[in-house]
Amino acid sequence: MDTAAVQRSHVEAVTHVARAILEDGVVTTQELDALGRIAHVLGVDWASLPPQLAQTLTIAHTVLRIGNGQPPILDPRTTHLNEATDELTHAQVGAQVLDERVIRREYRGGSSGVSLRVCKGVNYRFGSTRGYSVPVTAVVPVDSGTLSITNQRVVFAGRLKSFSIPWAKVASVEPMADGVHLAFTSRTKSALIKYTDPTYAEIYAALLARYAT
Repeated sequence: MDTAAVQRSHVEAVTHVARAILEDGVVTTQELDALGRIAHVLGVDWASLPPQLAQTLTIAHTVLRIGNGQPPILDPRTTHLNEATDELTHAQVGAQVLDERVIRREYRGGSSGVSLRVCKGVNYRFGSTRGYSVPVTAVVPVDSGTLSITNQRVVFAGRLKSFSIPWAKVASVEPMADGVHLAFTSRTKSALIKYTDPTYAEIYAALLARYAT
């Protein structure tokens, strides 16, 4: 076998082990460490693996590090925030604020009722109702901007509205596949956030859970 063929066989071996680790849906630190050692010995970089597999491993590795108290930290020069003293920004993601709004109104017709002949030339109509207009609502984007998660607060900076809430005033965090629902103790209105790119939603969920509990 030439060098290229050997490298391909090594990539296939690491790929096989990685898929076996992910098969049961539970990934542990020990499994990822073992996979890393195997890849290192065989000279295989994550970038050599199938893209979807490499991405899944990166997400799993990051989530485990967050759980172990080692969340990612962004370079302050690359963030959109004016960080406070000892503040660390862990993630920034393009996002939309969603809200329930009236998107149109529908007219619902009334009934003409029933006509009853009382006597010759005299009719009486009863049971008629007027038509009426009803609102039709839907959850729609109302603003777009950037959601930032730091060790001190959660921040949304949008074109129309913004908020900055310290973790002590975050009442609950409900992660979703493509966003998060945030409730606050200092505000009556909660925030429904949808990520522009939900690829790393599991990482954002792990960060939010770390500070909201």
